[in-house]
Formats: sequence, C-alpha cells, structure tokens
Amino acid sequence: FDDKRTVHGEQSYEYERQPQVGDTLTGTTTLTDVSQREGNSGMMTFADLTTEYRTSDGELVLTEQLTAIET
Repeated sequence: FDDKRTVHGEQSYEYERQPQVGDTLTGTTTLTDVSQREGNSGMMTFADLTTEYRTSDGELVLTEQLTAIET
C-alpha cells in the first residue's frame, strides 16, 4: 500500500477482559483478506487486518479489526 493513497476504513475492538495495570501486551497482526472494487475514482484495494493483543503469559486480552483502503 502506498501511504499517500491509503485511508483508514473501519476499526473495532473486542475485549476479552479489561487490560490491567502491569500487563505487558504484545500485538500480532495478520492480514486476513484483500479485495478490490471499482470506485468513482478508479480501483480501490481493501485490506482487512486482525491484531491480537496478548499478555506475556499468552492470555488474549483484546482483538482489533481494521480495514485499510488504497484509492
């Protein structure tokens, strides 16, 4: 993706629990889908990304879903 042509689409968070003081969270991002559609100004590419944030013990605390759009 070209940063100059990329916009933020949609973003959501799903909490398994609230982060606690002292938690050290590590996020791992996975590209889950890529698609293209014709828009008013030409072809648009959509990338869906999922980031899981886990404690140092491996406990899942939250999951982020993000869509980036390149115009």
